[in-house]
Amino acid sequence: MDFESIKLEESKKRANYIKELFAQNKFKLNESSHLGKLLKTVENSELGKVKSLELFDILDINRVYEALVVFETIGIEKTILSRIRKGKLDFNDSSDDDGKNILFELEIAASFLKKGILVKFEEPDLIVELLGKKIGIACKKINSIKRIQQALSKGAKQNKEQNVDYAIVALNIDNYHPIGHLLEKKTRNEALDFIHERNKNLYFEQKKEFDKYLNNGRLQSVFIDSRIKTDILNEVPRFNNLTMTTGIQTEENRLINEKIKEILGN
Repeated sequence: MDFESIKLEESKKRANYIKELFAQNKFKLNESSHLGKLLKTVENSELGKVKSLELFDILDINRVYEALVVFETIGIEKTILSRIRKGKLDFNDSSDDDGKNILFELEIAASFLKKGILVKFEEPDLIVELLGKKIGIACKKINSIKRIQQALSKGAKQNKEQNVDYAIVALNIDNYHPIGHLLEKKTRNEALDFIHERNKNLYFEQKKEFDKYLNNGRLQSVFIDSRIKTDILNEVPRFNNLTMTTGIQTEENRLINEKIKEILGN
């Protein structure tokens, strides 16, 4: 593998950015924590000497950085950094982890912030104002069929309690259908098409469950989200984290549907 393709020096700068962000907010990172070990791996990596397993750590650090850096101009709440620091943040472990939960919330929030839309970290998980409407987004990571039903039920309930105008549940399925290795495709579009089909397949597998919440108006949108490490053979850099978020929406609220899909959908 050509490890130059992961832009190692850029990854080292990103690792340093993460360390400095926590230090500026008076948080000391435990070097024995998983995040601490990821940072150490990147710092100690040398071009031409990177081991295959270290590649995964480097991509994980890039993912954390990309979620955090979007908040650079507006600041990030200390409680969010605290949750990341206390979590395991091991993307190869499918067990529940609040560190990965809050990172997913940051990733969804970042999609709105990139469009200049203010995001509040409030119940259900995120609140945004869009076209004069209060939009609630419950962000859930799932690792089993049972968790799909639980996530939809809880997300719908949380949105109802907040009296939102438009209710969304965003489901991250990285641990439900884990790849377990680099997804290898010739082009970025081939990889994105593969991930999109995987997302759609989950919907069709559980269509009855999804439609139960969408058809009765408890939810207006469900977004199925995958974030996968990829090896794109014909592109530079070859190694990336690719994201595909596939939306299922009701027929009502078409203007909001289109805007939300533009922000979250790929």
